[in-house]
Amino acid sequence: MKLSAVALTAGILFASAGAASAQTFYTDEATFLAALSGSSYTTEGFEGFETSASFPLSFSYAGGGAASLSAGQIIDGTQPSDKDPIFGDRAYAVYPNGQSNPTYTLSFDHAVRGFGLWAEDMDGGGASLLFYRGSIFEFALSFPDRGNGSKLYGGVVTDVNHAFDRVQFSQAGTEWITYDQMTVAPARIPSSATPEPVTMALLGTGLVGLAGVSRRRKVRRS
Repeated sequence: MKLSAVALTAGILFASAGAASAQTFYTDEATFLAALSGSSYTTEGFEGFETSASFPLSFSYAGGGAASLSAGQIIDGTQPSDKDPIFGDRAYAVYPNGQSNPTYTLSFDHAVRGFGLWAEDMDGGGASLLFYRGSIFEFALSFPDRGNGSKLYGGVVTDVNHAFDRVQFSQAGTEWITYDQMTVAPARIPSSATPEPVTMALLGTGLVGLAGVSRRRKVRRS
């Protein structure tokens, strides 16, 4: 996996496989949401899910999209083994249960250009989020090991050409990690494309030609 652009901000590592300008990364939730101003987005806090919810688990996002988490657990902090939700009474958590480098996937049925979330308890080696468009790796967002109780925010906004449809959660250790307040912003793809200048020029030429034919017919009839 070749990464051509790497940046370290507030202890969070961002890496891109493409042009650095294709993605803008954020470590502050308010700044991230401000970058989405004028765009539709949805923030999922998992408050509507029970701790007994089965996986894959689906939730909807702006633009009529549906997202699906492949595995994990909804927690409320009441069980002895639970971590506490970062906000509210529920959160999404992953527990490797002794697995080495487990992975979990969040899939989108519509392309997404903005994604942000809170991560808690990045102990035991931290975690990485790998972003894909189909089978093509686009970029990564890595949360370092900051110890038990740590809370970090990470977000990214891409240009439309680098929109993604899958996020892979990968953990380096075997500890609980909690994720909350997942914000999803769909890529804006117009339902009816605007004609390009060349297309408009050809259309104009065609209309001029039709007008000429019409004039000739009128002259002949007269």
